[in-house]
Amino acid sequence: MPKIPVYQQQVDVAAGSLGPRASSAAFEAPGRATAAFGKQLGDMAFRLAEQERSREDRRVLQEESEAAKEHFTQKQMEDQSANFTDAKSNMAQHKKDYLDGLKAKGYSKRRLALVEREIDSQFSIQSLEAQKNAFDRGTKLSTEADNKSLDSFRQTMRSSAPGSAPYMLAEANAAKVFDAAKLEDRKLNYSPESFSQNVKVDTFNLKMASAQTTAELDAAFNELKKDPTLNPSVLTKAKSSVATAKSNLGTKLYEETSEVILEAELSSSEAFF
Repeated sequence: MPKIPVYQQQVDVAAGSLGPRASSAAFEAPGRATAAFGKQLGDMAFRLAEQERSREDRRVLQEESEAAKEHFTQKQMEDQSANFTDAKSNMAQHKKDYLDGLKAKGYSKRRLALVEREIDSQFSIQSLEAQKNAFDRGTKLSTEADNKSLDSFRQTMRSSAPGSAPYMLAEANAAKVFDAAKLEDRKLNYSPESFSQNVKVDTFNLKMASAQTTAELDAAFNELKKDPTLNPSVLTKAKSSVATAKSNLGTKLYEETSEVILEAELSSSEAFF
C-alpha cells in the first residue's frame, strides 16, 4: 500500500479530514427527535388542560344552574305582587343580590361570564313566571272589586226609579265596568244582559213586596211583561210568583177582616153589657 507522505498527512489533519467525513444529519437527528417529543408532550398537556377545563366548566355550570333554579323559584313563589311591573322589579333585585354573592366565589373572568349566562337563563324563566302570577293576581283582585261594584250598582238601581239621577249614575258606572272587563278579557259574575235583567227582576220583586191589592200585583207583572229583552223563563217564574202573592194577599186580607169583625163583636158585647 502506498504510504501517505508525512506532509500530506499533516495537511489533511489540519484540514480536519482525518478519517471518513461524518454526515450533518447524524448530529441533527437527536435534536429533531427531542423537539418532536417535546411538541408531543406539549400537545398532550394542552389537550389534557382543555379537557379538564371543559369538564370543570360543565360541573360548575350544572351546580350553579341548579342552585340558581332553586333560589329564583323560591323567590318567585314568595313574591305576592299584584302587577307584573312590581314582580319584574322585585325579581331583578333578587338577581342583582345573587350575582353580587356569586362574585365572591373567586371564579375567573371567563368562567364567571359562563356562569352568569347560565344564571340569566334560570332567572328569566322564574322572573317571567312571577310576572305572569302577579298579572293573574291583579286580574283576580280587579274582578272581585268589579263584582262588588256591580252588586252595589244593582242595589241602587233596584231601589231607585228608572230615569232618576241615582239610577242613571249607577247604570253609567255599570257600563264602564263592563267595558273595562271586556277590554281586559275578564269574566264577571254578570254579563251586561244578565245585569240588566236582574235589575228589572229586582224592581219587580220590590213592587210585589209592597203591593196591597191584586191589581197592584197585576200591574207589576204587566210592566215586566212589556220588556222584550227578558227571557221567557223569567216571565214564567214571575207569573208563578204573582199567583202565589195573590194567594198570600187574599189570606192576609181575610185574616185582617176577621180581626176587625172580631174586635167589632167584642165591642158590641161590651156595649151590651
